[in-house]
Amino acid sequence: MNSSVTLMYAPSVSRGQAVRGKGQGLPCSKVLLSGSGIDLPFDDDDAVIGFFTTRLIRAADLASAEALARELVLSEWRPGGTYAQANRGAIPALFTEQAFPVGCLQGAFGRKGSGCASTVMRISCD
Repeated sequence: MNSSVTLMYAPSVSRGQAVRGKGQGLPCSKVLLSGSGIDLPFDDDDAVIGFFTTRLIRAADLASAEALARELVLSEWRPGGTYAQANRGAIPALFTEQAFPVGCLQGAFGRKGSGCASTVMRISCD
């Protein structure tokens, strides 16, 4: 049986929004999340069924940063969000892949992706 899985790297569209404004002086954290359970149309018969995304968050502690990152990402999938209308699946189940403290300057001005809207990975399952 030959099938393939398509995953999407969703850029942190709200990158920096959680860092600016409120909470000046709170520590910054970088949170990498994966999501599954979605079904976004892609390339004719293919569909995106999962994604990875990173958020830079200013919060009192790592647990609070993870919770805020999850809420930011979920808001993009709920009605009215960026992906809600195109999604034929469920609101994604999120998993924290990594979360760690960073200096806010390092997080805001550190190495960023190429600026692409998304990167799609196809995984063949034979």
